[in-house]
Order: sequence, then structure tokens, then C-alpha cells
Amino acid sequence: MGGRRILCENEVANIVLASKAEAMDQAGLVGDFAVSLPQTLSVADTDLCALLGNALDNAMEAALQAEDKRITVRCRVDKGLFMLRVENAVAGEVRPDLVTTKADKSAHGFGLPGMREIAQRCGGSLETRAEGGRFELVACIPL
Repeated sequence: MGGRRILCENEVANIVLASKAEAMDQAGLVGDFAVSLPQTLSVADTDLCALLGNALDNAMEAALQAEDKRITVRCRVDKGLFMLRVENAVAGEVRPDLVTTKADKSAHGFGLPGMREIAQRCGGSLETRAEGGRFELVACIPL
């Protein structure tokens, strides 16, 4: 497959999403993307990269350990809201505090708190839910 993958009109989001989609392919994961973002967003590019990148990194890490290798990514702007939903399978129980399970805790575990901080700073919310072997992250930010 040659050329650059186009997943949405927003160039910054597309760069992050396309690189994560490529990483999923290489890792044997199945990325199910439905993304509809306009060329311009009022969310800062750095915040957009952090939200998308961390959400997908976390999902890929979890899916690699799970039997179900599918990661569902839904992201769009609708009725003045930026909405992101990422869902993936998890192996075993998810810790309620969502603390990193990596050995080097000093270099990891900033993803979810950082994402939550971005959402709140932008007047929005970030919620997570884990049940039935599935993990779901939902971020909503008013534009």
C-alpha cells in the first residue's frame, strides 16, 4: 500500500492517526477508524496530538496483551463538541486507579492524567470505563 493514509481532513490529527494505524498494522492489531475532523480545530495542535497519541498508545499496549486485537477509534466534531472514543479489549482486570503497570513508573503513567488535564483545561471531560474485558475512553471538548 503506497502513499499516505488519509483518515480525516485535519492534517495534525491525520499525521498522528495515520502513524498509529501503521503501528497497529505492524503489531498485528486491527484498527477500526471512523474519523471526521475539519481542517481547522480550536483545540491546540499539541493538545490534539497528546489526546490522540496517548489514547491510541494505551489502547495498543492493552490490545497486544488481549485476545481481541481490534481497536475502535471514533472521533468527530458534532454540535460544537470535539468527541473522541477509543475502545479496546483488555487482558485481566483493569486497576480502578488506572495506574501504569509498567516497571519503570517514573517514565510512564502520565498519559491518562495528562489527557484528563487537557480535557478539563479546555472545559471538557475525559471518562474511562472498564467492564466485560473491554476498555473505553471518551473525551468531549467544547469548541
